[in-house]
Amino acid sequence: MPHLESQGEGGLGLFGMKYLPLAVVLIVAGPCWAKPPALGWYDTRLTYTYSVLATLSNGDTVKLDPAYFEPYGDAFTMTGFSYLVKDHGVLVGPYGSTHNNVVYEQFGTALTAERVFELEKDFAPISYDEQRAARMYQFIEKFVRTRNARGDMQKSLNALHSPVQFWSNSGGLIKLGNSTITAITVLEPTWLYDGVTLSKIRQIPLHSVNVDSAP
Repeated sequence: MPHLESQGEGGLGLFGMKYLPLAVVLIVAGPCWAKPPALGWYDTRLTYTYSVLATLSNGDTVKLDPAYFEPYGDAFTMTGFSYLVKDHGVLVGPYGSTHNNVVYEQFGTALTAERVFELEKDFAPISYDEQRAARMYQFIEKFVRTRNARGDMQKSLNALHSPVQFWSNSGGLIKLGNSTITAITVLEPTWLYDGVTLSKIRQIPLHSVNVDSAP
């Protein structure tokens, strides 16, 4: 390979002693010009979850597990939805994780619901996004209308989906039978673990809408 040989030092001139001083400078200054992705996080005792309640045509009310929205089930459990929340800031991401060590240090042993609400005001600016929220609610409504029109997926080949994951299926796939969904409500429960018990410290309704039958 004549081209490589012409570079000297086995064709790897770039790695020779000539460039060693520059390499040292670039390595030492690495944090200034190359920001690595955050591969670690802090686990906290606080988490925000998002639930979709459905009112059925037979009068029952059921919680729609993320698995109902397959193939989007994982997105409903592993994505943050702080842009849906108007009333308060969100301190942590999915599963109570945070990359912010300042926020993490606030979670002392005596953390209470009242203290959580104070921390939200001090450390978590509201990140509500009207356009993103509208798109999300539109997706949910359209998805439910389509499922209404197609009937219970458990009765068709649509039931042959990928294996259900534990994080997207807390209570089993909902079998609607001959019922359809007439209304949906999106809720945001906030949970706090005190070392013994996981407690719901707040639940806020985010969105409610009646669902027509047309997909």
